[in-house]
Amino acid sequence: MTPPSSEPADAIHDAGLDTSSYRELYDGSPCGLLTVNTEGFVTGANRTLLDWVGRSQLEVVGAPFIELFPAADQLFYETRFAPILHLRGELHEVALTMTTATGSLPILLNARLLGAEIRMAVFDATERQGYERTLLAAQRAAEVSEQRLRVLHAAASEFADAATESQLADCLVENSRQAMAATACAVVLVDGSGATTLVAGEHPLAALAADPAARNDVLSFRTAGIVAVDSLDDARQRYPAFVDELSAARIQAFSVVPIEGRDGILGALLCFFGRPRALSAEDLDLQVTLARGAAQVLSRIRLQDELMALALYDQLTGVANRRLLREHLIQGMASAGRRDHPIAMLVIDLDGFKTVNDELGHQRGDSVLRWVAAQLSGAVRTDDIVGRFGGDEFIVICHEADEAVARAVAERVREAIEAYPAGLPDGTRLTASVGIAICAADRAGERHEDFFAVADAALYRSKREGKDRISVGWL
Repeated sequence: MTPPSSEPADAIHDAGLDTSSYRELYDGSPCGLLTVNTEGFVTGANRTLLDWVGRSQLEVVGAPFIELFPAADQLFYETRFAPILHLRGELHEVALTMTTATGSLPILLNARLLGAEIRMAVFDATERQGYERTLLAAQRAAEVSEQRLRVLHAAASEFADAATESQLADCLVENSRQAMAATACAVVLVDGSGATTLVAGEHPLAALAADPAARNDVLSFRTAGIVAVDSLDDARQRYPAFVDELSAARIQAFSVVPIEGRDGILGALLCFFGRPRALSAEDLDLQVTLARGAAQVLSRIRLQDELMALALYDQLTGVANRRLLREHLIQGMASAGRRDHPIAMLVIDLDGFKTVNDELGHQRGDSVLRWVAAQLSGAVRTDDIVGRFGGDEFIVICHEADEAVARAVAERVREAIEAYPAGLPDGTRLTASVGIAICAADRAGERHEDFFAVADAALYRSKREGKDRISVGWL
């Protein structure tokens, strides 16, 4: 197979490469190279990649790309990786597992969308992020004990199993506390708004760290880098404002190690000691290694959360999208049958929205839709599910709701939308036509599509009868 290239043949010759040498560069690359069409089929693979997976070119080229991965990663690719790739145009260092002829291979995948083709570079992540080099260096150091090596092994395994930021932070705190024989450890993380939050552990100086007038960079950790204070005398010379708080908390030494990601500081690992403690270079290196491992997993968790949000939530309004609404509806109907209670669905269509779009433009229309989504979320009950079905149509799923409850929710929804502030075209009012479907417990085994059809029919009755009203139907 001739390796895919966007350069014409004469450009290859101008560069001093003949066809065979260019093919050898492609096939002999130290990383795996793949091209996949937008329909998901492999159109090209270099020899490195084929050798890694233990398959022939005939087995790989022309086959579905996702067949190179186990079932869990196939789902991740289809529901998270592919949507955000098409949204952003490229992704970097996404951790996946590739199926081989003899087992599996952990990889880091870079991908770029170019026209009708996806180009990918695959890197062997068996020694991912330098863990093994760190462990080998630790083994050679006389001061590093076998216990610390076990900590790193255990931490790597536990970090990989963490599914949430809280779980990851708990693992980091516990492993750091044991490895450093610390009196207390804490993990603080920076959220999307830049605010810091204590996510796990104990922070004896938390009140001081939260007071901008009292703290400095050592506790805000944004610009201080790695900090190690070995005694109260050391603190008195370097950070005199902390001495009273350290003494009151019976802390005589502490360290602060930033958790750094590709895009900057993600948080910090703090260790506190009840006695003077001169931390060695190996002590700090161990903390840095733990923080670095946590940062890699934290970046993965946040990417997965972002991809999940793209897959399940409407990107304009932030409420549930069709897919998530469908899941909630199926689960809600099943629960209604088991627990013997009714369930209701409201389908809401905005009256007057087309005029807003036509006369004020789609940007203003998008602003109205975001406002409506916020109003709906405030008008429904705590456990009700709000979603956008498409266009200016929204859905509310009400668990344990009979007709009276559903009507009450619908009336609050209608009144909330009617309260749109001034600024609409002359003669235009923003109101809501609502269709309600009620499913009794003994009908909960019916198809969810039929339930929606009842609500949709009720909505159109409201439209036909003059809009800005509520109609009810039963499954």
